[in-house]
Amino acid sequence: MNENIDDITLYSAAALARKVSHKIHKVAVQTLINQLNGRDYHRAENFVTRKAIQQKILNLPLYPTTTTGSFPQTGDIRVIRAKWRRQEITDAEYKAYIPLI
Repeated sequence: MNENIDDITLYSAAALARKVSHKIHKVAVQTLINQLNGRDYHRAENFVTRKAIQQKILNLPLYPTTTTGSFPQTGDIRVIRAKWRRQEITDAEYKAYIPLI
């Protein structure tokens, strides 16, 4: 008998649950996707026009950057954030402590 059978069964059960989950597969979203047509894939304005509008509204730097994921956190920062989430410290105390780390 395969000694990994329990692991395979557990994985398979989770994979099957995900495949049929209503949290992941939303009927309303699928309905909207099925209603898409060729016009939905074309923008009203060209790139140059959209870029100018976005720049006027957002005033982005030449090379805007974003951060995906989380920054590394020290133990100290985790403690202070936990206290703040539990409302054991005020917003002002939290904001005062953050720059010190």
